[in-house]
Amino acid sequence: MTTEIDICNKTILRLGGNMVSTVSGLVVDLTPDSLEAKLCLLNYALVRDIVTEDRVWSFALSKVVLDTPDIIKPVFGFDNRFPKPTDALNIWRVHYDNFNSPWVAGMSEVLEDWRVEGAFILANAGIINVEYVRRMDQVGDIDLFTSQFIDSFSLRLAVEFAIPLTENEKLFASLAGEYEKRKTDAYAINGSQAKHESFRSTELTRVR
Repeated sequence: MTTEIDICNKTILRLGGNMVSTVSGLVVDLTPDSLEAKLCLLNYALVRDIVTEDRVWSFALSKVVLDTPDIIKPVFGFDNRFPKPTDALNIWRVHYDNFNSPWVAGMSEVLEDWRVEGAFILANAGIINVEYVRRMDQVGDIDLFTSQFIDSFSLRLAVEFAIPLTENEKLFASLAGEYEKRKTDAYAINGSQAKHESFRSTELTRVR
């Protein structure tokens, strides 16, 4: 079973640093008595969210039906606004009451108008069906991580750790480039788990 410590140590070993000790198996329980431990404590949760948000990972997808619009209406452009799920990193798709909405050939967006503004989802319906990428910070969530995600996560942590641990700017640049390629490869593999639909980069599907 992979732990937060395992992921941090995988990162540290990649950079030739000193591994951190496991204390109750949780990063939050580490005593930051070394640079490596401090880097883990400072970066783990943030980088986990970055890597999760960066792609539409199938294990992080969640669905919810929102049927209570906010009492305050949008000033213009949409009929209603709904509070985003509190655990949402980004909103992927929004369907209206009829979940079987038509699809545009080759596209991953339904033919329904919506937008994310701040903490709200704006839409022209009283009930919306929302698919979103959630924050993976609950007990047991780490067990859902795929090997490809863990590898991408560890590599992205290495980008953050590289300068503080090695002071090597060339290594930093090399790791950053490797991460960009790796996350694309990992995403393609993860996306193949969906039937009759290809997951696409959130750069194309995400609306902020």
